[in-house]
Amino acid sequence: MLIAGAAWGTAAVASGAFSAPGRAASTHAAEAEVSQPVLPPGAVEVPDLASPYFDRPAIGPATCSGAVDVTRYWTVDGGTVGGVTAYILEHLATGYTVSSAVTETQDGSAAHIAEGFSATPKSNSRDRRALVYGVARETPTTIGIRVDGEVVPDGSRCASTR
Repeated sequence: MLIAGAAWGTAAVASGAFSAPGRAASTHAAEAEVSQPVLPPGAVEVPDLASPYFDRPAIGPATCSGAVDVTRYWTVDGGTVGGVTAYILEHLATGYTVSSAVTETQDGSAAHIAEGFSATPKSNSRDRRALVYGVARETPTTIGIRVDGEVVPDGSRCASTR
């Protein structure tokens, strides 16, 4: 399983038979995916988020040899989980499509709804790429956003995919 650490722009790389230059190219591609995500006005990048919802990608990553996951975190003051998610979905970059989505509650209450979705860019690359967003309440007045840039290189052997 790929789970990135808490530092800004941390990359996790699954073990596999991919060369160092191949991993570097995949890491660079994942960093590029997550470097300019669609976020609502006022979003502030932070080193980590405290809610356990943000301990993993909102939608489980593919477990593939050579796969790379780069994670970054943001907060937005005010608003709702649904409102932040709607803003992101309405403003996705041209060429991105939502390929999967989940809605769950952190403790079974409507006050703790968390939403996640995967956006896949239109690309000529044979690599599989995705931005995975997780949106949940971080504090009573703050919404947290976790964004994972995931790249699965062409030719990867996978135990599971989304």
